[in-house]
Amino acid sequence: MRWSNAFYIASFGILFIGCVPKISELPKDSKITLALEETSEQQVQKNWWKNFNDPNLIFILQKAREYNSDLQIAQTRIQQAMGILKIAKSTLYPSVNITMSPQYTQNMLTPVFGFSTPIGMIDPTLNISYDFDFFGKNKKERKNKAYQAQAIIAQSIATKISLDASVAKTYINLIALKDKLSILQNTLKARAIELDIAQSKSKTGYSSQYDEQQAKIQYEATKAQIAPTKLSIEKTQNTLEELTGINAKELKTLKSLNQINEPILPKKIPSSILRNRPDIAYAEFELAASSEALAKARANFLPDFNLIANLGVAAFTDFFDTAGHIFTGAIGASILAPLFQGGKLKGEFAVANAKRDEAAYTYKKIVLNAYKEVKNAQASIEWLKDQQLSLQEEHKAALKTLQYAKGRYKDGYSSYLEVVDAERSLLDLEGQIITLKTAYIESLINLYQSLGSGFNIEEVKLPKEGKKEKKNAK
Repeated sequence: MRWSNAFYIASFGILFIGCVPKISELPKDSKITLALEETSEQQVQKNWWKNFNDPNLIFILQKAREYNSDLQIAQTRIQQAMGILKIAKSTLYPSVNITMSPQYTQNMLTPVFGFSTPIGMIDPTLNISYDFDFFGKNKKERKNKAYQAQAIIAQSIATKISLDASVAKTYINLIALKDKLSILQNTLKARAIELDIAQSKSKTGYSSQYDEQQAKIQYEATKAQIAPTKLSIEKTQNTLEELTGINAKELKTLKSLNQINEPILPKKIPSSILRNRPDIAYAEFELAASSEALAKARANFLPDFNLIANLGVAAFTDFFDTAGHIFTGAIGASILAPLFQGGKLKGEFAVANAKRDEAAYTYKKIVLNAYKEVKNAQASIEWLKDQQLSLQEEHKAALKTLQYAKGRYKDGYSSYLEVVDAERSLLDLEGQIITLKTAYIESLINLYQSLGSGFNIEEVKLPKEGKKEKKNAK
């Protein structure tokens, strides 16, 4: 009889296992091949902003991390993910509950001295249930939530890196605008002097009124550029105030971009560094989580086995302190097997399979985008460096041209128009130099960001029990 029962149980299990769908492999077109160095001794410094040797930038970045709402929201999401993981981990242990229904009644059938007899009763019951998880449903659910928690931690680090880059580039842009304003103000002073000279020469007959008008036009044109530049400075300061919480009027910066130190970055980008990006880590954990969700959806076709136990006691007492109790208890097992759900399980499996494939394609997209960002940042750095060298030589030539034009005009060999052209060319070059310098430093920041800013996959380890979740995002 025992062998017969075992045979029926085994046949029952084989019947359900035969109905379970197979998990397909990842799509072949989701795989990625990149031409990168496998190994390299070069690493990216974690606190890359220190390479710029600017204490003001360091202070602003620290304030931004403390103040920014996106980082604060990221912390709450980590806490939420850890809470969800704890819920999933609870299936490791039995579920224990106690129920109690105190009662106070009067028995109308046995009156004493003309009154009914009051009886008090209490029946505490201990209910215990445990899921054996033979087919690993709960285990897969726990893994899914663990991977999702790690993905959220990686996402919070990516948010922090993005904030660092945004604050740094805004700060650099603010210094560039101040450089531009300084050039315009100095140019305006020079134009004012030249206008006085042109007016004086026009009155004495040494030059025509045409030269005077040209000098006045150049003065007003320079003056017209100052107001928009001041407005841009104010707007940029307001942006930094929003990011950091520092009052715009209290923001301190370097006086010029020339004071910014330019760090040296690795020329060869090994694949190990490219992989150490928080967004790529996020995509990896999301893919792992979706794979576990797919495995759980497959396991849902199989039955659940549960152990159920009830232990209790019923105690009572009456008006005359007569007391008694009765022990109660029961133990049993339950099997919940899906027979017919109108295609629900197959639909859930199809959805989980599609989400797994979507996660694979998302991972591919993020890796390719990371590769593009690194290549673009490297190309920008090389191109802008060459452009800067060319502009510096052109600036030297423009300075000499202006000196010659002023000398020829002073000696009466040429009109003031020649001076105007030389000054216009010099001012344009100085503006281009500032723009290129700004773009070059921003490209350095972009490269740091595209390389993950020194991120390491070890940073997304789940916290141990008893430790605060906040430590994971630092």
